[in-house]
Amino acid sequence: MEKTNNKKKQEQEENVIQQMLAKYLPYWPLLFIAVAIGLAAAYIYTKYKVPLYQATATIIIKDEKKGTDESKLMESLNTVSSKQLVENEIEVIQSRALMDSVVRQQHLYASIEEEGKLRKSSAYLKSPIQIESANPDSITEVTDKSISYDAATGTVEIDNSLKFKINKFVQTPYGKLKFVPNKLYKPAYATMNPLKFSLLYPENVTSVLLQSLEVTSASKMSTIIE
Repeated sequence: MEKTNNKKKQEQEENVIQQMLAKYLPYWPLLFIAVAIGLAAAYIYTKYKVPLYQATATIIIKDEKKGTDESKLMESLNTVSSKQLVENEIEVIQSRALMDSVVRQQHLYASIEEEGKLRKSSAYLKSPIQIESANPDSITEVTDKSISYDAATGTVEIDNSLKFKINKFVQTPYGKLKFVPNKLYKPAYATMNPLKFSLLYPENVTSVLLQSLEVTSASKMSTIIE
């Protein structure tokens, strides 16, 4: 009796499988096409998507007012003071003034990118030159302007027509600029792809960077900022 029940159960399971195959098997070409489209879309996305880079840092906040021979009682009383100190430092790091200073000192308002077959990517290491502005607030915002460097003559050509000597400020259609050698560049990083430069107002670059900046303390009682 038990064998008969098991056989019927097995037959029912086989019938269910056969019914499912009969129902969905005719549509396998559509399923194959859907999977192929999904894989192709993922491949194109990874090729066109501009890579994002993440940088992290850890800062230890030192309270100069705290002595090395403080008693446990005084140490506990200073906990609130240390917490306030950390919060103040976080506010400073997240301040617009500090970020604006970084943008100007590092000339982040002037970017150079490598133009690939499918997408553009940063040429921070691949470009032999960098761009500085005499007055970043007065630049003319532009994007994707061609730029090339001739090491033999020490000149930079922009827009495929205008040539300028490096290491001195020159008047260009986009403001008073100086083209300087990139200290991070190495011949091993050289690229054969065209280079494009963009100029943006420092305040706009500052706003974008502040939106992606995250500053927190390691813990409630910690004087370490991450």
